[in-house]
Amino acid sequence: MRSVLIVMSMLILAGCAGITAQSVPPAPILCQVPAGLLNIEDSPAIPQNEYSQQDVAMYISKLHQWAWRGWLRVDAVDKWVIENCGRK
Repeated sequence: MRSVLIVMSMLILAGCAGITAQSVPPAPILCQVPAGLLNIEDSPAIPQNEYSQQDVAMYISKLHQWAWRGWLRVDAVDKWVIENCGRK
């Protein structure tokens, strides 16, 4: 009885190995965001060598402003997609 179960389970598992998954073609791009909204601004320069606390504070302030402009750009892309593509 045990040998019959082993043989049956081997046959079942061997049958699963022969089945291949069908690949799904990629969805077509229905909405292309303008390149002007996708531009990436360079991040602020990191202080090098010997730098003061003031240099670090200025860098952090510039980094914050740079990131804020990036989030504004993401918001602009979201709005553009909603207005022009009809979905988010």
